This record gives sequence, C-alpha cells and structure tokens, in this order.
Amino acid sequence: STTSQQDNKYPIMSSISAIQTVPEFQVVLIIDYDDGRMFPLTEDVPKCLLPVANRKLLSYQLDTLHKSGAAEVYIVAAKEFEIPLGNFMKDYRLTLNVTVNIDLVFVDEMMGSADGLRAVTDRIRGDFLCLSSDFICQFSLGDLAHMHRVNTSDLTMMFAAPQSTGKDVKKDEVDQEYIAISDNGRVLLKTPTLELDEGIELSKALLHKTDSLCLRNDLQDMGIYIMSHWVAEFVASNKKISSIRTDLVPYLVQRQFQPTDLVLKAIPALEHRKRPLSSIESWLMTNKSAATIHSHHESFQFLTPPSNNKATTASTPSIPSSKHSLITPIVTSHAVTTHRRPSLLTTVGTELADQLHESLSSSRSHLSHTLSNDPLASPSSASSSSANRKASSSPTGSSSSGDILRCFGLVYELSSSTILTRITNISSYIAINKDLPLHPHTAKTPWRRLTNYLKKEQSVVGEGCELKSVTIKQCTIGHNVRIGQMSKLNSCVIMENVTIGENCTIQNCVISEKAIIENNCNLNECNIGSGYKVSAGTKVKNETFSQL
Repeated sequence: STTSQQDNKYPIMSSISAIQTVPEFQVVLIIDYDDGRMFPLTEDVPKCLLPVANRKLLSYQLDTLHKSGAAEVYIVAAKEFEIPLGNFMKDYRLTLNVTVNIDLVFVDEMMGSADGLRAVTDRIRGDFLCLSSDFICQFSLGDLAHMHRVNTSDLTMMFAAPQSTGKDVKKDEVDQEYIAISDNGRVLLKTPTLELDEGIELSKALLHKTDSLCLRNDLQDMGIYIMSHWVAEFVASNKKISSIRTDLVPYLVQRQFQPTDLVLKAIPALEHRKRPLSSIESWLMTNKSAATIHSHHESFQFLTPPSNNKATTASTPSIPSSKHSLITPIVTSHAVTTHRRPSLLTTVGTELADQLHESLSSSRSHLSHTLSNDPLASPSSASSSSANRKASSSPTGSSSSGDILRCFGLVYELSSSTILTRITNISSYIAINKDLPLHPHTAKTPWRRLTNYLKKEQSVVGEGCELKSVTIKQCTIGHNVRIGQMSKLNSCVIMENVTIGENCTIQNCVISEKAIIENNCNLNECNIGSGYKVSAGTKVKNETFSQL
C-alpha cells in the first residue's frame, strides 16, 4: 500500500532556561534468573555478569545510566548473587568519575522480576525507570523520558527494530510479539506470538480510538520502562504478577480505554496518579545528596525536556505513520516512520518541573469523576460536537472517555552503526561480542573505549594471555587464557583462565571460566560450562558440556 512520511508529532516543549540540575527519576535495575536459554554459561553467575568484549554486561548498563545523569540506582537481585555482585560493584565504583548512589538490594525468595520491584516499592517516591539487566543501549534515555513526560504517560517502553543484515542470529519464539502502535506512539496492543491460536482480533471500539495504527512483529521489547509511581503500588498489592515484561506490561496495555469505573476497580492504585509531582517527589526540594551532573553529560541526559530539533537521521526514535489505511500490513522489516534526532537536553528546576507536570496533567486529573462509564461506545452515539468527538477518538487526547491509563512506546529503527539489543540466548551473546568492538567509539558512546583490541584479527584479547602461533578471528578472549600452537579460533567467546591445547579448531563456541580443552579437539557451535574438561581428540558439533 502507498505510505508517506509525516512530520514529527511529538509535543515539543517551549524553550526552558536551566535552573538547577536535579534527578527526576529513580532507577530500579532488576537482575532476574536466566530462563535456561543461556545454560551452561549462567551456572555460577547471573547473566548480567557475563563478559562482553571483556567487560561485564552490567557495566554497560550502569555506564548508560551514568552518562544519562542518573543519581539514584537500586540493583535488585536474588540473595544467592550477593557475593559476585558485591565483588563486581567494588571494582566498578573505581571507574566512576562522579558519585552515583548505587544500592544493592537482595531478595530471599525471588520468583520473577516483579518480586524485585516489590522489594523496593517503599523506596520509590515518584515516576521511575524500571530496567531488565540483559540489554546494551548506546542511546540516551532522554527521548524515552521526554515521551513519558509530554504525554503524561503511565507506562512508557522502548522498542528496537533491528536492521536486516542477513546474519543468522536466532530469535526465539518466546521473544516475538505483535505490537500495534498509533501514529503518535500510543501502544494499543502487545501480544506474544505464542499466545495466538489463529489470528489477531482488534475490536471496532479500539479502532475508533485512533486514525491509524501500525501492526508489527519485528519489534523487540528492550525491557526499558518508565512507570508511574502507582504502578509499583499495584505490583506490590497483586502477587499474581510474576514477570514485568510478560505479565504486567501486556495487562496495562490491555486495560486502556476500558470504562473508568472498571479500570479503577481492577487497579485501585491508579487513583494515586492524580497526585501532583511536588506531593510525590517533595524530596527534590531538600535533597542535598544528589550527584551533580558535570558539563560533559550535557548531550546525554534523560532528566529534562529536550529542545526542538526536527532533523532526521537513520537511527533515531520513530513513530509509525500511515494515513492511507486504518491498519498497515504486518511487516517484518522497517515500517514507514517519522524520524527524530535525539536532541540536546537542558536541566529544569523542581518548581518549573512541577508547573510543567501540572499543566500537562491538569486536563485529566479529574477524569475518574467526570468520564462516561462506556468509553468504547461508537462515536456516532455521542452527543458532543464534532470537535469533541474527534478529541475523544484520539488515543492521546487527554479528554477521551476512559483515558485514565496511558501506555506509549518509543521505537528505534536501527542501522548498522548503532547498538540497541537484548542478550536473550547464546546466539545473541556471541553476536554482540562480535559486533560491539566493530562500532566506532564517539563522545556520545556511554561506555569507555575498549582496550587490547586487535584490528587485523577483529578481536579483543585480555591481559596475561599466551597465544603461541595461533589464528583468531572475531573472538573475545578473556584474561590469562592459554592457547596452544596451531590452534584456530573463529567467532568464539573465551572467558578468563581457560586453557586450550594444541592443534584445536574451535568455531562459534562459548567457553566458560577455567574450562580446559585438550589437544586436537574440533568443536563447532558448542557451549562449555565453567571448569569443564573436554578430552583430547573430541570432535563434536552443537553440544553442551556442563559439570551439572
């Protein structure tokens, strides 16, 4: 079908003068158990402590938060991870240039990511960032915060649309979803593919709420969310919620546009969203311990509204836009989108932030008392004027009937020069170890420049390694690794203190710490657990070795 690009529809803040630098969002980073797809690499450590280009995955996430101006971070994990996480934080704090308050919170019985959020609910004072621990993001979180703020959203999520490169990176069915997004970013549907028996059903009432929407199955939920304070209260009071990504988020999306009394009955905590920012975050007025964000972060903050910049770029947040049909066809590549370059962010003082928040939310602060009990009625049955009917049919119109729960999504259409991904299986883990060293390091890259990178071999080699007449290509080799003569390694991740014998051929493999590969082995697409010994002369493909 014929489609056309439209101008950016984001509400743009007027010019705002900087008053002071203050943290706006607390951050909750939840370290959940691996679901088994990373076995045997996660036998002894959580996924977030696996090395990527010889740095722990968690360090990349903290680097992004640090560059974005975060000042208060809670890392929540199961009690059994206390020692490895404690050791990691001791090392990581030595690399920080400014003070970031990072607290480790350990949960005795953690059955899912929702338990992690429940563990810190009493510490959350306002809208907050809720993150998984398996992503790598080179972008500022400022655009996500901007979308959350200007739409007075209750849940704002980040999606990535990977570029089709022809590389065979396995995408598991459990990660595939059908996601419907309106032309201004309203998430109208979020359904896992595995839950569909025959097809997708969209009610006529829902279609009346939007002029157009784009239905996609190529988007990846990054596990990066901004949530209203009441969402944490709702999770704390509802023990049936186990996973944030698969339970909570689809539930909130589904509850949109339902009758007001029905929504408030199902989610009593939603009443609390009417509180002004100053009553939720009065701590901003007196908090003197917040870290000051130095000038070198000015181009990479998520704490305040961005300036107006409508220039386009190939790898920027985008909103599907198609006015030629009510529903665009399901796509597996790029949808027609309106691009928006991440712009410089300014800083806003508490009083001005309160005024902005109140002005944006005043039009819907009294909705629970005034809205109709039948928000899904056909527009033809409404008795309002045509202008009012148009406002009530808009998915972002704050006067729309039943529009007291609002979910938005920010889509990044990726290019070959950008990194935004989740590590969900071993295939994606090998891929990011190959791709990340190839990306140019710029002033806006949140993590530090990689060390010991061999350009010719396209590989990262750790310190203290012994490589005697070996051939390596696109590998990550950890510290203190010994590789015997005449061995060949291609597209492998070799962790610390591994020993590989002579005349070995190893391709597309991951070898965990302290493993031993004896002489004359030929391994292809194999995964070796920590401390495992592979006998001499072993020739296997697509095998997993573990001491368990």
